[in-house]
Amino acid sequence: MTAPLDSSPPIHSVPLPFRVAAGLCAVVGVLSVIGAMAIGMTPMLAFAINLMAALAMCGAAAASWKGRRWSVWLIIFAWALPNANNLAFGASVRPPSLLMVLALITLVANWNALR
Repeated sequence: MTAPLDSSPPIHSVPLPFRVAAGLCAVVGVLSVIGAMAIGMTPMLAFAINLMAALAMCGAAAASWKGRRWSVWLIIFAWALPNANNLAFGASVRPPSLLMVLALITLVANWNALR
């Protein structure tokens, strides 16, 4: 005899919007780390600021996976930190990347589900 098949769908412990936002944040964070390394370390302050922003995006990925509200603030911080550096040195403000905006919209749209 064969065992009866369980036809119920798999239950995920992390809701889909949080998984999507975590994936987007992780992609932006990893690509930012690679970009910071590719640019080089000649201007040490710019390297440190870009690396901090990239690590903030990786932290936002972990926080959004756990459903924390402060993941939204980490995404905003990761965008604002390099722009504050640009403004301090007379450069223009750059818009955030598309993936960063999508992660932010995903989390803000599910604000009530965040803890």
